Amino acid sequence: MPALVGDRLAAPQPLDDVETLDEATDAVLRVVPERAVLDVPIAEAAPFIGPKYAAYRRWEQDKALPAGESFDASFGELARDRFIIGDPARVVDEIARYRERLGVTTLIFRVQWPGMHQEKVLRSIRLLGQKVLLKFLSS
Repeated sequence: MPALVGDRLAAPQPLDDVETLDEATDAVLRVVPERAVLDVPIAEAAPFIGPKYAAYRRWEQDKALPAGESFDASFGELARDRFIIGDPARVVDEIARYRERLGVTTLIFRVQWPGMHQEKVLRSIRLLGQKVLLKFLSS
């Protein structure tokens, strides 16, 4: 799924089918699709996530992007505003940015990618629970 990036990052439209949501939840559920959270520098994330975007390019999925954009870019350029990659402090800052700018109430984190060692996956899950999500419990 192509992601909106940069200045075009905008809040999703309200859901029309609200009767499918639990009555205790907000009528409008804001979700940012799949954001990767890795406790590694961006250069170390490229071997895991980069091949996915190379396949998207081969499948010509970038035709769905706005004019002038493509998946034919460096991984750093592709990752910007598409993924949350970094240490817990950066992840907290990025989540806060999505909440403030878009009113996001739900995020889906993908912390495992093909070829990634299980130790890294488990470390990301632990850090997400212990150092990131706890920052948002009271807000």
